[in-house]
Amino acid sequence: VKLREIIRKASGETIDLKAYEADMRHLIDTYIQADEPRKISPFDDMPLLALVVQSGIADAINQLPDGIKGDRSSVAETIENNVRSKIMRALYNNLQKLLPQSPTVGVWQQPASVGNVPYDHALELAMRVDAAIKTNRPDGWRGVLAREQIIRRAIFDAVQNFDLVEPIFLIVVQQGEY
Repeated sequence: VKLREIIRKASGETIDLKAYEADMRHLIDTYIQADEPRKISPFDDMPLLALVVQSGIADAINQLPDGIKGDRSSVAETIENNVRSKIMRALYNNLQKLLPQSPTVGVWQQPASVGNVPYDHALELAMRVDAAIKTNRPDGWRGVLAREQIIRRAIFDAVQNFDLVEPIFLIVVQQGEY
């Protein structure tokens, strides 16, 4: 690929579009018009899962925009994306419960606030654990002790507290995205 790019540049077969960017932007701004956004859902900031719990799955699907509710795969993907956002919160919510029980949380002790914003220790640890697992997880790690140990080590590296490793690991095992 690199060789092909070198040859294309040397032979003058590439076009540098930077010289045309301002003109293209002018054409787009002049001739393309967008309508004001329109409200597609009467539920504003209510998440789909709350709607499902409140009104049932059939009613929740009927409240989706026509382009989505007519396609089963789009409905499934919409529900999956909403569930995934709730799964990322599972780690955070459980860390909030675990942290008060542990007197020390390792090297990640932080001040009570950072600037005007109160410091959220559970959020910091959840983000560290999430990043550590995503960086270190081997394929097919569930049920393979050696691979599970890699996950446990990544959790320990993130939280620096042996007492938190196993409870966090049990939460992580249940999360399909890991």
